[in-house]
Amino acid sequence: MFSYGRERWIIVIQRPKYKFKKELKMEFIRGYRFDYLANKIGISYSYLLQILRGSFNIDPYLVNRIMLGIGYSSEEIDNLSNYFFEKVQ
Repeated sequence: MFSYGRERWIIVIQRPKYKFKKELKMEFIRGYRFDYLANKIGISYSYLLQILRGSFNIDPYLVNRIMLGIGYSSEEIDNLSNYFFEKVQ
């Protein structure tokens, strides 16, 4: 197939992906119920459970959003995000 006119380039910015360490689940949620946390974070209950089971790779924005919803401070997020989540590539 021939290309007439301008060629279009798409630039994709790859964000690092993180996976939750599922053995730390009870320590991570700080005693809250999963349905309460899902409502507070703004994601569905089943999606939150899948993330906490380590089924999905998520981006740093969602890691930050989940940790803020649970009640971690910004200093704790900087220090503990690598403790609870491992970088996947």
